[in-house]
Amino acid sequence: MNLLNKLASASFLIVGCIVLIASLTIHSVHAEQDRSGIRIPNLRQTAMRGMTHYNTGPCTGEILNAHFYPGLLEYLDGNYAYAVSQMDYFIDRPDYTKMNPNQSEYFSIAHYIRGSILLEHAVGNRRFQLAISDLEASINWNKQNYQSYIKLAAAYKETDMKERAVSILKSLLTLPAPETIKQEAVQTLTALTEKQ
Repeated sequence: MNLLNKLASASFLIVGCIVLIASLTIHSVHAEQDRSGIRIPNLRQTAMRGMTHYNTGPCTGEILNAHFYPGLLEYLDGNYAYAVSQMDYFIDRPDYTKMNPNQSEYFSIAHYIRGSILLEHAVGNRRFQLAISDLEASINWNKQNYQSYIKLAAAYKETDMKERAVSILKSLLTLPAPETIKQEAVQTLTALTEKQ
């Protein structure tokens, strides 16, 4: 009877692992399916970088050092496909950082990075719509990520939604953003309204 219980427990564990692996596979493929027909380049042809070793605060599985920071560094290096891959993994797992007091900032930055790459470096249909979705998410996570407003307005402009772009920039000007951000917003707003 003891052996039968052990076999049953082992079978349950194996089935659980198979279900977990299948759900992770489906989850990771989901981000790629959303971007079918969109090409994201890497400017440097090297393997993805390894873990960083920053003091990130509490998180599950070192997700910040294993995915967020390496993705940020890949973005800064111009390895956009690698950066998007890392941000996909990070964004798909909000529970891994729910205990971190800076979760909203991390997620705002992750969506900003992915949205910026889709807006400025990707090629293909729907890239602007996906960029808009990410940049809106960036603002929802952190209303003080002022650069996201600038990029969001640019994405709306690219989809011929200039009124929406103007509205975003006007709302940014009511916020306590740094002067450089406000100047950029005014310049963009002026260019948009002169063309109308």
